[in-house]
Amino acid sequence: MNLEEFINQVVERLKADLGETYQIDKNETVENNGIPKYGVRVRKRGQEDLTATFYLGEDYTRFQSEEDFEVCIRALKKKIKETMDHVETNELRTIVPDWDRIQSYIFPMVINTEKNREFLRKVIHRPFLDMTVMFRVIMGEIEEGWVYVDLDEDLLEMWNVTRQELEELSYANLEREGGRLYSCGELKEGAFSGKIEEISPGTALRENYMYILTNEEQMYGAAQILNRQLLRRISGGSNLYLLPCSVHELIVLVDDGNIEVEELIKAMHNIEISMKKQDILQDHPYYYDFARDEIRVYQRN
Repeated sequence: MNLEEFINQVVERLKADLGETYQIDKNETVENNGIPKYGVRVRKRGQEDLTATFYLGEDYTRFQSEEDFEVCIRALKKKIKETMDHVETNELRTIVPDWDRIQSYIFPMVINTEKNREFLRKVIHRPFLDMTVMFRVIMGEIEEGWVYVDLDEDLLEMWNVTRQELEELSYANLEREGGRLYSCGELKEGAFSGKIEEISPGTALRENYMYILTNEEQMYGAAQILNRQLLRRISGGSNLYLLPCSVHELIVLVDDGNIEVEELIKAMHNIEISMKKQDILQDHPYYYDFARDEIRVYQRN
């Protein structure tokens, strides 16, 4: 049974078992970097504005490897019932129209421009160097995943808010949230050698060491590249190389004058090999110039 056949069978079974309570439809969407994603969209009858999508890639993997179809169906039905009754999902339905309540949940997210051309037609965004910044309401995490809403022109019109106001608010939230910094050990042959340990963002960064900069949830933490205040603080007056391999984090190194850019590119390639395609951000380094308080795409001399 291939993935499409599996999803069709799941949809038909859920309709038969849950059809009186929920409306069940097959859902196909596109993740970051244009990666297709397949699942089931569920609406609670009588509350059609309460909708959740359950993606089936992991269920299909388990179905193929160790579990039979009935076990998958039972687990999915349990997840649907728990999620649809979850307080955060219900709160999202009521909080999104309320600008005063939603403000603190809005954050920027940095994504690859070329791989997301189609998606960017639907959402509010702006260029940042050769990447793109989009904006997202992030409400929190439930068992099925993160509860979020990508912001578009319709939402701005509903809130009566300008793009500039949205951007300024999201960056203020990013600075308020702060970042998390982790030490990865020395850079050797395009990889780090050491245990990943969290350190204070006020700690002086060591030369020839690799660090991870992300957020508390380690989700979409590469947006910390927009947090100029934090970059100035962690740099300690030094210039930095920034490697945005993943949408979830940045690799940071102090420019001690001895780093070979080819070694950084090799490190990015090694990291990318182990990543999911939807998590990839960029394959080349960026540079933070402390004196100019400026970030730029690194150019070889």
